[in-house]
Amino acid sequence: MGKCNCDKFSGGRGSGIGFVHNETKRVLQFDQPHPGNELYRYQIDKTIQFLKEIGEIE
Repeated sequence: MGKCNCDKFSGGRGSGIGFVHNETKRVLQFDQPHPGNELYRYQIDKTIQFLKEIGEIE
């Protein structure tokens, strides 16, 4: 996400993580995957939608 001009932040509800797009100030936020590093399908879909909204993918 750093290549998309986004900064990572943590906080909120315990294991929450997020990314803020520095130009548009749009935020992507969800619970950090645990115990492994696998994302759930809804997190992948949310990330794809976020990337579309900031103009990184079509």
